[in-house]
Amino acid sequence: MKLSVLCALAFLAGAAPAVGQSPKLANNLQDMIAAAGKEGTLDLVWSSSLLGGASAAQQYAAAFNKKFGTHIEVKFSPGIEAARFGNQLFTELKAGQPASSDLYVGAAAQLIPLLQGDLFVPVPWKSLEPAEIADQGVEADGKALRIETALSGVTYNTNQVKNPPHLLTDFLQPQWKGKIATTPYAASYDILAANDLWGPKKTLDFIGRLSGQASGLIRCGDVERIATGEFAAVVMECTDNATRVWQERGAPVGYAIAADAAQKRYYYVSIPKNAQHPNAAALFSLYLVSRAGQDLMWNVVRGELDSVPGSKVAKIIADNESKGIKFHDVTIAWWAGHPEIDATKTDMIKLLRSH
Repeated sequence: MKLSVLCALAFLAGAAPAVGQSPKLANNLQDMIAAAGKEGTLDLVWSSSLLGGASAAQQYAAAFNKKFGTHIEVKFSPGIEAARFGNQLFTELKAGQPASSDLYVGAAAQLIPLLQGDLFVPVPWKSLEPAEIADQGVEADGKALRIETALSGVTYNTNQVKNPPHLLTDFLQPQWKGKIATTPYAASYDILAANDLWGPKKTLDFIGRLSGQASGLIRCGDVERIATGEFAAVVMECTDNATRVWQERGAPVGYAIAADAAQKRYYYVSIPKNAQHPNAAALFSLYLVSRAGQDLMWNVVRGELDSVPGSKVAKIIADNESKGIKFHDVTIAWWAGHPEIDATKTDMIKLLRSH
């Protein structure tokens, strides 16, 4: 991630030709609907693990057009993971090429270098749909709109684990050796390296010891390998979405929030300056944060914001808080204020892959 995005920023910022002006966005909803209708098309690319695949995109498209009374053709292509795709969009901008997607979906970690490279256009989100968007839902001066709250934690096999540990550090106990998996990209450990949390030294010490406990590396969302009993647990998982889907299928899996690493991560949508259909992209984003859009997102990928009325994610958070668990908000501003995280993450990954 760090290599693919940051190196591109450093090299391309001074070497590539300038691109044209930022796209013209309407500043009220009715004008935006009209402008999006004239654009006529919306190009979307995201990793299927974020908002679902082609079938999900079709559902979003139909509901989005119905909500706004439009007939916009939505073209979806499954994309690579968010960090690498952000690098692709940035490269296109600096080369004076149109963006391959009118919308970018990512979390704070992926957005920070792209915001520093001035990839995205600010959008007057609150003036477009003031009733649908919470004040805290707009970040980076309008360049990022929250669409989902992700809860990092531990997915475990309920046949093998009757009482999951309450703390991340509990997985260092001898009985877990050889029974757990982790991810090759240090998912959800990164924030612990912040100086106001564990800090780099304690975090790297923990990761080094945990890597000796793990018997394998798997991707986030690879819940089937936990359900089949290949591993007793994956420590840590990016979000609880996939685990909830498998639970509803009857799989023997559960999800636990580690009290010493509880965190709310947010996924955002942003519009590149070189988007070909910026008004359609903004309109689609407004649909995603509407109550109807949030309901569909929950049905498709079990994803939702904790700030919307009746949020199921908010209830999950409240249930954990009632047990004394305190969640850390991983916002764009918070991440940007902790450069020690990126400086430490490469070492985390090396430690995890060394065993």
